[in-house]
Order: sequence, then C-alpha cells, then structure tokens
Amino acid sequence: MIEELKELLFSQNFETRKNVHFPLIDKIEVQLKNKGYLTKKENPISFITKRVIDSKEIARNGYSDLYGIKNETRIAIEFDSGSHLKFKSIEKLLQSNASICIGIILGNKRNLEIINENMGRISSRLEFLNSNKKEFWLFIISEKFAKKVF
Repeated sequence: MIEELKELLFSQNFETRKNVHFPLIDKIEVQLKNKGYLTKKENPISFITKRVIDSKEIARNGYSDLYGIKNETRIAIEFDSGSHLKFKSIEKLLQSNASICIGIILGNKRNLEIINENMGRISSRLEFLNSNKKEFWLFIISEKFAKKVF
C-alpha cells in the first residue's frame, strides 16, 4: 500500500496550493478502495491536544481526513497543504485506533529544512502522548520524501 501511495503522491504536479485537499483525498480514497479497504472521509475523532502557546491540554473533537479498514488493518490519513504537518493532525493520527498513520504535506521546495522540522514535530507529540505502538509515515510531496518515522 505504501509503495502505491508514493507513486500516486509523487506523480502529482501542483501549480498552486488552492483546491488541492479534497481532490487528493479523493484519489487516495479510490486507491484504498481498489485495494479492498472500506473507507470513510472526514471520520470523527475525539482527541487531546496540547496548545503550543501555553502547553494546556484540551479535549477536542475533529475529523480525520480519510480512514480505511481492511481485515485487521486500519489506516488513518491526514493531509495538510502547507510545509508542516499540523500538531493537531499529528495528535489525531496518534490517538486514532489506526495501526498505520499517514501524514502528508505538500511541502515547499525552497525549504529543505522541512524534513527535520516535521520529524521534530512528530517526535514532540509522540513524547506528549506517550504513544509509539503505531506505524507512522511522513510524506512530503514537494521533496518526493517518504519515511517511516516509527
């Protein structure tokens, strides 16, 4: 599944960040369905977030961009169109009941530090949530970068 996702994501050519989110999620959903997954877009999730400004922990409700189930495998996907995977996206992935978490960002070719910055963001939330029992992948489309973080 990961190799097919790499091929799909890295074949995209985005001229603008405008109106990218839903068409990309739709393409990923088709790919998951073709692999036999039952899918749900905007899957509801309750999660704990830690505010950056004051480190206060807050319970929130939100939605995972895409969720897929096939047999015992559960996949949660979050896509952010900027250069960083949002903290709340990381928190939703780590607190989902998915065994495979996938964070995707468009990135920015002018900023080669985004790989390290995003890895640091994921690690900081991993420590906060004390969760390392999941397979977590980071995809940065502009860099054609995919890495299993843990």
